[in-house]
Amino acid sequence: MTEETTNTEMVEEKATETEAPKAVSAEEFEKMQKALKEANKEAAARRKKLEELEAKEKERQDAELSEIERLKKQNAELETKQKQLEHEQAKQKAALEAGLDPTLYDRIKGDTPEEMLEDAKSLAKLLPQKSQKQKLDSANPASSDKGPTDAERAKFLGLRR
Repeated sequence: MTEETTNTEMVEEKATETEAPKAVSAEEFEKMQKALKEANKEAAARRKKLEELEAKEKERQDAELSEIERLKKQNAELETKQKQLEHEQAKQKAALEAGLDPTLYDRIKGDTPEEMLEDAKSLAKLLPQKSQKQKLDSANPASSDKGPTDAERAKFLGLRR
């Protein structure tokens, strides 16, 4: 019997839920219809605006990612260039310490400053040692000796100045 009582209660509940709503006048119906249309228009406008904002946000995120990737690439290039410059500088320093001509630094091999210095020293041993500068006479225009001054020449020639 408890089953029958439960079924009856369920039917009564459904009946109260599906009872006809009270009558609405035509004027109230039109107001409700108008309000519903306005609410639907507003909801549609908000959906459209939301979609636009979501699209813009996605574009911004994509642009930000590509900007980050571009900056990462630029950073890697700069780090590579810095390492190359440091390597060149280490070669030049090794050439200077070994007494090599600075123009020969690009022939030095090695990855570490110690290896470069060792290679520069072995290269310096292979090259002939610089002898003292040859003495140049005053007839040679490349000579560091400037020769007689104008006053000395005039005196030698017997001219007055």
